[in-house]
Amino acid sequence: MAVAKRCLGVDLGTHAVRIAEMAIDRGGVRAVRLVSEVLPIGPTATPAERSAALVAAVRGLIKTHKIATRKAVFSIPGQTVFVRPSVHVPKAPDPRLHQIIQFEARQLIPFPLDKTIMEYQVFETAGEQDVEVLLVAMKKETNQEFMRTIRRMGLRAIALNVSSLALFNGQEIHRFNLQEWQESSRKAGAILGIPLGLGGKAKTKQSPKLRKKKAGKGADDGKDVPKIADEAAAAVSDESGVAAEMRDLVGEDFAVGGATAFEEVRAYVNLGARSTDLAIAKAERGRCVGFTRSVPLGGAHITNAILKECGCETFLQAERVKLERTAVLSGGFEFEADKSRYDERACRVATLVCDRIIAELRRSLDYFISQPDGAAVDSLVLSGGGAHLAYLPGYIEERLGMQVATPQELGNDQIKCPSQYTDGFDFSPYRIAIGLATQGLGISPIRVNFLPAEIRGMQNLGSQYGEMALLAGMIGGMIFFSAEIATSSVSRYRRQIDEYQSLVTQAKPIQERKSKADVERKAIVEKLDPLARQILPRDYWLEFLSLIQMVKPPEVLITEVRCQPEYWDPTRTVVWIKAESEQQGAITQFVRGLKETKDRVIDAKLVSSAEPNEQSPFWVGKTVARFSVGFDVQRGDKKPLTRLAPPTPEPTPEEAAPGVMGVGGMPWGGYYGGGPPVPGGRRGYYPGGPQGY
Repeated sequence: MAVAKRCLGVDLGTHAVRIAEMAIDRGGVRAVRLVSEVLPIGPTATPAERSAALVAAVRGLIKTHKIATRKAVFSIPGQTVFVRPSVHVPKAPDPRLHQIIQFEARQLIPFPLDKTIMEYQVFETAGEQDVEVLLVAMKKETNQEFMRTIRRMGLRAIALNVSSLALFNGQEIHRFNLQEWQESSRKAGAILGIPLGLGGKAKTKQSPKLRKKKAGKGADDGKDVPKIADEAAAAVSDESGVAAEMRDLVGEDFAVGGATAFEEVRAYVNLGARSTDLAIAKAERGRCVGFTRSVPLGGAHITNAILKECGCETFLQAERVKLERTAVLSGGFEFEADKSRYDERACRVATLVCDRIIAELRRSLDYFISQPDGAAVDSLVLSGGGAHLAYLPGYIEERLGMQVATPQELGNDQIKCPSQYTDGFDFSPYRIAIGLATQGLGISPIRVNFLPAEIRGMQNLGSQYGEMALLAGMIGGMIFFSAEIATSSVSRYRRQIDEYQSLVTQAKPIQERKSKADVERKAIVEKLDPLARQILPRDYWLEFLSLIQMVKPPEVLITEVRCQPEYWDPTRTVVWIKAESEQQGAITQFVRGLKETKDRVIDAKLVSSAEPNEQSPFWVGKTVARFSVGFDVQRGDKKPLTRLAPPTPEPTPEEAAPGVMGVGGMPWGGYYGGGPPVPGGRRGYYPGGPQGY
């Protein structure tokens, strides 16, 4: 259910319409307005006439009192709804728990589920393996008829609740604690002190002292309450012997020395025009209902009895007789009343109807006591328009044997009220309306909602308009900035394309030379293939060059390869490779790859290398590092290598003798100028030495 900061509770009664407007903010809960209007119809009105009268009354109250709030919670008559509290099922995850409740509902609900709107609320008790479920259901047809009437009232329904459960919410408002509620709201992630939503579960605490189930009826139970209180108060009396004052039974539970002495079980009764709603609170602090019932008897039945007995011409005339000249014949009436003010026949028939109502209440109380988790009821709280019948509370107390109260105050000082509702104002007729309004604010213990699912879905979507607007704004901003970034990126990419196009133009001659060289190479390979087939060992150096090409990283460009056989070892050849690269890492990778080909390459070394600081005709627009690599090459089978160039003059035995040092202090055959002497007086691996290195 969507939670509102300001909400109307609309009690659509048979005799009158009552509206309670309440608000909630960081400062707490406020009762803003309580208004009512009597319906100008009798009990014999048709459903269409009643619907029109309800719509006119609600619209009239809104217009007369200038009510701006449009979110409202409406009450449904209890006779149209199936209510089954205290359904115990095993504790399970939400999906599994829903399936279990659906199965139990098929066994309990007296009409088909496909034609039913079923709602439930789960109450968890700490330390218990089972959960307690409040199960309610009503026919879809009845719900649709009720919604047609509500739509004509000009209000936005955010919830529909049963009148008996709304009565429970309205009476349990005395338990509301602002500080605890604010703390729970913060834990639930509330915004501005308002809970974000309501779930289907409510956690309850175990009663500090569980009541023992009493076998006797209510007559004996009512006498035990003051006795227990007197004994507890006497136990903590001060030195002067004055007992601690008990709290009123309608207020908080009686406590001694800071500890709860007992948990009071209350029955809430709302005497309406056509029905009497009953709700019994369980003997725990969990604020969960233990039993509900709507008795089809009320004040209108008393009026009809007076109409027939006293010969009144109209229903309204009989209603005036009931209000002005009728009392219930109780013990207090016999000793206190001025009998001349009352009509004897009206009093007699009114008492007979009240006896029928009290008999139904006794049956309900006895049934509750007989349940496994039932308990004796300690007190009865009376409310509704019919509760003001003269001497009725005392008569019920005499018949049921328990204390009966009709509190006129709201019962909770933490709820702020305007000045006109503080001194002598009677809140008892508005209990159902107040309970409906508290449900709209999200502070009620019972949160059953019969609003159709499609309407609730639209409301949940509507409650997220702010978040959706913020999200749309963020998406719009992202699109705007993305467009700006995209425009800048497109311009940058176009400039890069132009630069690359110029590089491609510059590299085109090189590509043409490469293509020409590939063609020439292919022609040479085609000519050499027959020779290679005839002289297989002659292809060794071609395979070696292919190996070098495989080992070489793509970032390395080989510009020169020179090979010279060793004079004293025809199975080995010295190889010099000149190359270029724009990356130092590629040079290291190339040398490492040569060293890993141990079957052919011996002792590969990086002879010289420099940082990339030179221009190269092979790398357009880039600086490269030139480097040299030297190593020995031998065949794996130790056979002589094919000579690619005419041999240089053989050295003398003295020059070829082992241990003779060359230039730079290296033996002949080393990489750093230590080769045998060659014509011209220079030493190296090939005539003239490793030029440029």
